[in-house]
Amino acid sequence: MIVPVYILYLAILFGGTARVLLWIRFGVPLTEISVTVPMHSVFFEGFGKTGVFDADESHFNVVLLGASTAGQLAPGLKEELARIHGDRLRFYNLTYSAHTSRDSLLKFRMIAHKKLDLVLIYDGFNELRFNYTASFKADYTHVDRYHEISQRDMYGRVFITDFSKIWGRSCPSNDLRPDMLTYGNTIKTDVSLRNHLDEIAAACRGRLVLMTFAYHMPADYEQQRQRGIEMYSRGEFAMSPDHWGRPEDIPRFMDAHNAVIRELAHRHGLTLVDLQRDLPANRENFSDACHLSPAGVAAAVQIISPVLK
Repeated sequence: MIVPVYILYLAILFGGTARVLLWIRFGVPLTEISVTVPMHSVFFEGFGKTGVFDADESHFNVVLLGASTAGQLAPGLKEELARIHGDRLRFYNLTYSAHTSRDSLLKFRMIAHKKLDLVLIYDGFNELRFNYTASFKADYTHVDRYHEISQRDMYGRVFITDFSKIWGRSCPSNDLRPDMLTYGNTIKTDVSLRNHLDEIAAACRGRLVLMTFAYHMPADYEQQRQRGIEMYSRGEFAMSPDHWGRPEDIPRFMDAHNAVIRELAHRHGLTLVDLQRDLPANRENFSDACHLSPAGVAAAVQIISPVLK
């Protein structure tokens, strides 16, 4: 009797734990095993808490899309916008670390029907690592996070059995393996970036501002690293370029991405802030290949501020 009783005990323990998790994360009553929930509550942690779904006609609604570097700019941009627009301003910071232009598109789809007066997008760096694969797909569904999102509608059902697939999928995994790096000889993500931003540009009813992505990746990075030369300032982030791929690939990939951003801005007649051109790529402004030092944040905000009026 011990074995079946123990198995029953484990089943009750597992089932009870799963129900509690559903209740804590999604508010599912403990008597139910599934519930219809918005996709953002599963894959976009904190999205609903920004208040963007309450954006109304009476305010000047500004949305910022991007990842951690865009998030660094958010406080300064909000301060500048508040100075210009006063109490009418509603600033929605929809940035999230490690997100990509695919995430920005998915977020925008959920709010495209709202009155958005100004949309700022600073994207294009995190997806560099998606080039290192033999099974690339332009909608990034070769990456687990986006594959799981594609398996569900924007508003789908969450089951207990889903937790093994979706728990912890707030951002893409970073599983670069040495044997995959040779696939970076050809850039693929420029097409994806174009598709994602193109859809946003076509659907945006307010003013859309695109920004080229500033980066600092010395051509002789490896030699400087071996000689112990300090190439970056202190800042909120200090990540190795290996997090995104081979250091020598980053300038080539990012120049291609920035060319796409410039081309889309020209084709759609959008406002372009060329941060790659106007923000000096030096030790003072960067704390790693893409993240900014405090001085870099201040300089970038000043470059962007004229288009906020």
